[in-house]
Amino acid sequence: MLISDKYYSDPGKVLRGVDLSYPNLIISSECLQIYGNSISDYCFMYSKDTLESFSFQPNPKLTKIGPYSFYQCTKLSRIDLSPCTQLIIVDSYAFQGCSSVTTLLLPNGLQNISIYAFSRLKISSVVIPSSVTYIAERGFSDSSTLTSVTFEEGSKLATLESHVFMSTSLTKITIPESVTKISGPFFNNILTLKNIYVHSNNHIFKTDGSAIYSPDYTKIHAYAPNASESYEINSKVVHITAGAFTSAQFTSVTIPPTVKYIYNYAFQYTTNLKQITLPPNLTAISINCFYGSGLTSIEIPSQVTTISTGAFANCYSLTKVVLPESIKTIEGNAFPLNINIVLSSSSSLYLDNQMLLIQSDNTSIIMCFNSAATSITIPSRVKTIKNSAFKQKNKLKTIVCDGISELEYIENNAFDGCTSLTTIPSFPMLKSIGFRAFYQTKLNSNMIISQNVSYIGPSSFEQSTIPGITISSQVESLGIYNYAFKDCLSLSQVSFQGCSASVTIGTNCFENCKSLGFFNVVSNIKEIGSSSFINSGISHISFDNKRASFKILDTMLYKDCIGLEEIDIPSNILTIGNECFSGTSIRKLSIPDSVEILSSKCFSNCINLERVEIAS
Repeated sequence: MLISDKYYSDPGKVLRGVDLSYPNLIISSECLQIYGNSISDYCFMYSKDTLESFSFQPNPKLTKIGPYSFYQCTKLSRIDLSPCTQLIIVDSYAFQGCSSVTTLLLPNGLQNISIYAFSRLKISSVVIPSSVTYIAERGFSDSSTLTSVTFEEGSKLATLESHVFMSTSLTKITIPESVTKISGPFFNNILTLKNIYVHSNNHIFKTDGSAIYSPDYTKIHAYAPNASESYEINSKVVHITAGAFTSAQFTSVTIPPTVKYIYNYAFQYTTNLKQITLPPNLTAISINCFYGSGLTSIEIPSQVTTISTGAFANCYSLTKVVLPESIKTIEGNAFPLNINIVLSSSSSLYLDNQMLLIQSDNTSIIMCFNSAATSITIPSRVKTIKNSAFKQKNKLKTIVCDGISELEYIENNAFDGCTSLTTIPSFPMLKSIGFRAFYQTKLNSNMIISQNVSYIGPSSFEQSTIPGITISSQVESLGIYNYAFKDCLSLSQVSFQGCSASVTIGTNCFENCKSLGFFNVVSNIKEIGSSSFINSGISHISFDNKRASFKILDTMLYKDCIGLEEIDIPSNILTIGNECFSGTSIRKLSIPDSVEILSSKCFSNCINLERVEIAS
């Protein structure tokens, strides 16, 4: 069936909001763009369960397939873009999750394949046109049936980005002639990959069939995870680049003494690797360097000064780490919990009687090794609680401070999973609360976000029992990021009293906050992301001076807020997004003169709606 003109805008050039149930659809040759914006706002969102095929009228002029355009069209079996010779970009997530697709045909002229564009398909092979200059991270990831990738002769692809073919079943690959850079763990979780070849016209890389080197062999860039049970790195190597041995299945690897630098993720997920001898001239263990490896013990060389975040995290078999006196810094979540740390007598770190690993100047708490602790006292001089420092200490109930706290940074996952934690002190100097910092905690008193806070990270309080929060930030700007208070079922009060910062509220921030009945949108809130109050207990919303400091009531903003019976839409709003008020109990509605766009299904399933007034 040919998609009718009513689904095109600008005029006839942008296809959007298709809600047809016909399985086979034909797109106009005049269409320049297939619309997509987000996971809750894309072209075939309302046809994703029925669409089985799509095609184009002859000589299509299509130049762009937008983000999420065909996201999770699970009955779609074939993607044939070969007629679209003017197509330049397939944007992020465009076909992700089209899990029945067995055939993918890409057009000559295509230049850009964005992140997750063709992720989670059922294809067995793909030919990348020579015109493609860029494939973003995870462009073809998680397609476990994919066994063959062919880059056309004359390829213009410049970089192999991280994870492009992650979790596929490739057994061999040829690096195209044009590639000059391999970025990060390119072969991550391609556990079937045995052989790597380099195009004869590529003079940037060399290969021994198992790994990719620089022409002078001073750098090793990547290794085929299933190449062999043991591997000896070339004796000229100085740099082991980021992610070089990620997911390698070998049981042993020999690192030559020439190596001075081992970069992030280099030996991540080497689960069969039990022992390794590190080179004597190494000065740092980089971020996630041995994350998830099978190491059982390790001695850190005498010149190492820094062990970075996650360096040995999730190494569940690691029971002993010997640290030299040269160590100056250990970042958060560097080790698993069950290890024996051996410190030199002159170390700049110490283990206190609470089993806290602390910098000797008391400025950072690195890790708590006491899983039975119910109460912890933090030195007042501590400025940073490092990543995952108290993660999953599920017996911990109380945090106290031995004076007025100077704490500035609570890093990612700091108290994540502390499911008994009810009490924390005030932190008057606090600046930042990291990702999942208080996830699933049982905080039982209102929290005051102090005047210096500029960052409340994603999911920072998600699924916690915090009853109320007062945000008093007086810095220039404050970001409250996605899911920050999602599923906080006890949260009944959010106040911005004393807050002068310019505030941005991310997506799904207050989703499912069933006790949150009232929210005042103060004038310094500059943005509220999509689905921020979806399925919450909101029954009343007010806006300062009946105006907003933004122009869009975003997608699904108040969807399924069944207690919401009335709202005064701000007099300066231009757009009401997709499903914005869907499923609410609104009885009457006045749409101000400023509104220009009522997006798809913005008032759908409002079964109590009796009256709508549209201003002249």
